[in-house]
Amino acid sequence: MMKPKEKKANLIQYIKDLLLAGNLKYEIVKKLRKEGIPEMGEEMNEYLKNISTNTLSNYICEAYDGCQIENDGEAQAQRELMYERFLNLYKEARDRHDLTNARQILDSLSKLLGLNEADKIKVETENITVKLV
Repeated sequence: MMKPKEKKANLIQYIKDLLLAGNLKYEIVKKLRKEGIPEMGEEMNEYLKNISTNTLSNYICEAYDGCQIENDGEAQAQRELMYERFLNLYKEARDRHDLTNARQILDSLSKLLGLNEADKIKVETENITVKLV
């Protein structure tokens, strides 16, 4: 019998593998809710049934964060690989006229390329004194 921490760690690792295979968040949720994880056994599937969609979404975010590579050389190679995967997924969605998935893929692609980071704006304030009469 696995401990809850082990189940969580195994689930997050499984989700990382799905992310690296090019699956989008909604596809992962759909797959896990519909099919479960047959190769991990009934105990894991029971665990999966008992967690909320919100918790599952948090696990997907943890897995996504865990996919970040520390080494710059590896990170660049990983970015190029993911770029190609996202581009292929986008082309498939576009060809099927699936605008919802195409938009989600573009959002993921912009995150990968760092285009979604907010512009840093330096704001300077000036003290103004107002005298009411």
